[in-house]
Amino acid sequence: MSNNSPTFSEPNRLASVPGGAQAVLHCLPGAVVVINQNWVVQLANAAAEQLFDRSSTGMVGLSLVAMLPEELVKKLRQAQIEAAGKFFTLEHYNDGPHKWLCWKGVSLQECVVLTVEDISAYKQAGQVFRQTHQQLEAIFDAIPAQLGYYEAVRDAQGRLIDLRSMAVNQASSTKMLLVGDSAGQLMSTQVPGLRELPVWQTIQQVIETGETQQLELQHTFGDHTVWFDVCYSRFGDGLINASIDITARKVLEDELRAGKAMLQAVFDSSTLALHVLRSIRDAEGRIVDFEVILANKPAEIEAGGPLVGKRMLVDWPHSRKVGLFDGIVRTVETGQALDLEHYYDGEGMQDWYRWTAVKLGDGVASTVENITARQQATAEQLRRERVQQQELANAVLEAQETERRRIAESLHNGLGQQLYAAQLHLHQLMPTAPPAAFAESMRQTQVLLQNAIRQARTLSHQLMPTVLEDFGLTVALRDISQNFTTPQLRFTTEVETLPELPPTLQLALYRMAQELANNVVKHASATDAVMQLRAPDGWLELEVKDNGLGFDPAQRSREGLGLQLLTDRVQLLGGQLTVISSPESGTQVQIRIPRQAHTAAR
Repeated sequence: MSNNSPTFSEPNRLASVPGGAQAVLHCLPGAVVVINQNWVVQLANAAAEQLFDRSSTGMVGLSLVAMLPEELVKKLRQAQIEAAGKFFTLEHYNDGPHKWLCWKGVSLQECVVLTVEDISAYKQAGQVFRQTHQQLEAIFDAIPAQLGYYEAVRDAQGRLIDLRSMAVNQASSTKMLLVGDSAGQLMSTQVPGLRELPVWQTIQQVIETGETQQLELQHTFGDHTVWFDVCYSRFGDGLINASIDITARKVLEDELRAGKAMLQAVFDSSTLALHVLRSIRDAEGRIVDFEVILANKPAEIEAGGPLVGKRMLVDWPHSRKVGLFDGIVRTVETGQALDLEHYYDGEGMQDWYRWTAVKLGDGVASTVENITARQQATAEQLRRERVQQQELANAVLEAQETERRRIAESLHNGLGQQLYAAQLHLHQLMPTAPPAAFAESMRQTQVLLQNAIRQARTLSHQLMPTVLEDFGLTVALRDISQNFTTPQLRFTTEVETLPELPPTLQLALYRMAQELANNVVKHASATDAVMQLRAPDGWLELEVKDNGLGFDPAQRSREGLGLQLLTDRVQLLGGQLTVISSPESGTQVQIRIPRQAHTAAR
């Protein structure tokens, strides 16, 4: 009841002056009903008429049980008893008109004064408020960011000494390992050592100045460390804390920073000049130039100064002439890597360069290598190879000339002499000679002609080894050892199973075997010699060993010219010739050539 409501301390007197009491009651804005101890209505005002839909005179004398639900009357009586002469209040929902009514009453000497207020609007507003509050709490807890409201805790002098947690959301409780309801806890409890942390200065600044602060900070909760992106804003005499866990981002940043540092270290430690170029495009999207956005130390040393910001066609216009610019454009547009070598004669440079580039975003990562020394070395190597080829060609020609002289000598001293002797014997064959003398001259002539035929066959065989063409390399090598075997020299041949070899390579091996066999017969004075041909992985090995006189390979005489010519021939085949010899152990010569050797030097 309001303070303006009359006090019914004299109910009998009011009852005796009903006109005056009715006037007072009708002036009150709320519904008022006066009942006696038996809960029978004695008085009711106009507002009560509207509430109960009865006239005030019609209500007088009625029991409340007749006017109200029995359950409500019981609750009112119980509330009166529990109040023990003091004010009592009861809120009740009325199913009839679907209203919430608030009953307030006080017991006087002979009566009970009841006031009734329709609180439906209040109840509805409260329900809306509770629903809104629940929704806000749900949103508050559902937000993944950490949210908290803290009030300032001050000492007697008003200095800020701590903060008290008034509300924190679920994300904050989980992240800070808070157990149960954290409301009322001091922030120094939630964050031990708070006032020793640098962030405490920031918190003081926000509360005292009202300036919002945003920062990144790191803190340890339990056994794990968390990075936060925090925003502090003053709210009343306290602050609101909003933070986001950025630990994953920080870890990634650290990894990226470490990776970038490693990449930069590799970038700077490279001996090659490295660049990163960005495409410069016109309004139609066509590439019109490239700009250097990154370069390492060797690149700057090669260029004679800083490179970042320089443009290809502006600072190195000659790059278009050598095809470098168009090549990099092609790399950007097609993704095809560039590898270009060219002589650069522009912008004060006169050197050979090798450029490589791979697509990187809308640009390229490129390397530049000064290959002038390499080109010069290559040119020198080519010159040396040409000289060597000429020397080898001369050696081959000399070997061929030596072979011609040997054949000419054989024809002159051997076959020619045999034929000349046969001619002399033929002149001595006279029909008048005695039969015995005629027969002897005929026999000697026949022997001379047979020797001449045999020598002619040998020379022919040496010039064109038909046995090689007819029976193959193995038989031809065995034929050599048979031909060179004499009563004083036992010459044998051992040949492993050979792969299929081209005819030119077979002929080269045959000629070299002939040369080695000739050397044994002419120079070794050996009694035993062995020729071996093997075929280890990818190679052919021809080896001849004898038990002859031997020699010092480091001091070859003129007779060693044939061995030198043989060495030159082996080099033409891409092979190696090894000589092991001494006067005590004879001579071992090994020729090792690849199977794929070209045998132009037959």
